[in-house]
Amino acid sequence: TIGKAKITAPSSLTRLEKMGQILAGFIKTDDGDNEWLGSPKYDEMIDIINSSTDSFVVWGRHRVVLEMIETALTKAGIACKVLSKLSPEKADLAKKGFRKGLFKVAICQINSESKGLNLTGDQPVSTIYLENSMSIDDRWQSESRTHRIGMTGTATYIDLCIEDSLDESIVEMLKCKLKISDYIATY
Repeated sequence: TIGKAKITAPSSLTRLEKMGQILAGFIKTDDGDNEWLGSPKYDEMIDIINSSTDSFVVWGRHRVVLEMIETALTKAGIACKVLSKLSPEKADLAKKGFRKGLFKVAICQINSESKGLNLTGDQPVSTIYLENSMSIDDRWQSESRTHRIGMTGTATYIDLCIEDSLDESIVEMLKCKLKISDYIATY
C-alpha cells in the first residue's frame, strides 16, 4: 500500500515489472492510477545533459516515464520533445529539427521507436537509458538510432542504474546476451 492506493503483485513477473516501475519513479496501482514516487535518476539525467554540448536521446519503457522525463527536462529549462506522442507528420518534422539541433533532447519509447528511426545528424548524440528493456533486440535497435552505418563520430551510451538493484541486473544480463551473440556470430 502506498498512501491509500493498493498494489498487488501475485506473480514473480508482476513483481519484476513493479520493481522496474519503482526504480523509474512511479508505481501503477491496482486501480490503474500511476503514483509518482520520484527517483534520483531524473536529477542525474539533468546533470549529465547540462554538463555536455551533445544532443541526447533519452529512452524509457513506460509512457508515464516519458512524460516524467519531459516534465523534469522542461522544469530544468532543457529543450526537448517526446517523439512517441506525435503524429507521423509531426514526428518527421521533430526528427529533422532534432538532427538540425533545434532542441537538445529527443525522448523515445524503447519498444515502439527503436526500429527504423534515424536520429543521427551533424552534431554528436549521446544516449541515456532511464529504463532498460530485458530484450537485447530492443537494446540493439535503440543504439542503432544514434549510431548508423558510415557514421564517423563516437556514440556514447549511458545506463542510469540504482545501485544494487534490478537496474544493474538488467544491464548485466544485456551484457551477457551481447557476449553470447558475439560468440555465436564468430562461429
